Amino acid sequence: MAFFTGFGVSAVVYYILNRIWPSPGAFQEFKEIDESDFASREAEAEYAPSDTDSRPPTEGETDVVDKPV
Repeated sequence: MAFFTGFGVSAVVYYILNRIWPSPGAFQEFKEIDESDFASREAEAEYAPSDTDSRPPTEGETDVVDKPV
């Protein structure tokens, strides 16, 4: 019984103190971004052959490749 009473009292004290003196960043908006597949998609796009890789450059074309940022 003492464990549950102590847990309840400490939870109430913790809540009250955080309302009086909030932690830095406690009220900022949090947006979760799923980047779990980002690295593999980026690697595939970087090393995937394109149509311009299979033919020699024609007159006026350069060897500069634009990569997405």
